[in-house]
Amino acid sequence: MSLMKPIAMTPAALLLLSACATSGPGFLNTDVLEPAGMTNPVQQGVKMQGTIFQEGAIIYTGKGEVQKTYAGYIDSMRGLGWNPASSEGEAGKGLSGRLVKDTRTLLLTVSPEQKDMVKVIIRVTAGAAR
Repeated sequence: MSLMKPIAMTPAALLLLSACATSGPGFLNTDVLEPAGMTNPVQQGVKMQGTIFQEGAIIYTGKGEVQKTYAGYIDSMRGLGWNPASSEGEAGKGLSGRLVKDTRTLLLTVSPEQKDMVKVIIRVTAGAAR
């Protein structure tokens, strides 16, 4: 029989614990966000250095529109210090863009899949390609 009592956590202790558990809002607590409403990506060659997403690709498929998904993602990434460097494509066929931050480049591709579905590919490389 165990004589241990559960420890009650105060709201301040819970807040501190949650702050220590995460270091970023995005994929695996990094500054590379997941597209709104999408989770469970397919990972390809992901390499991390601590909580820094150094290189690799994450691929999502989910409900959405190409233009809204693309614009929403770019706007969200700006809030984390990523700077848009280029953009191209057509909403009906797909959009792609390049963002840079510190020594990393993020390539974003949003393309239509099936009705009301999009495929989002996020590829990060080390070294800010120009």
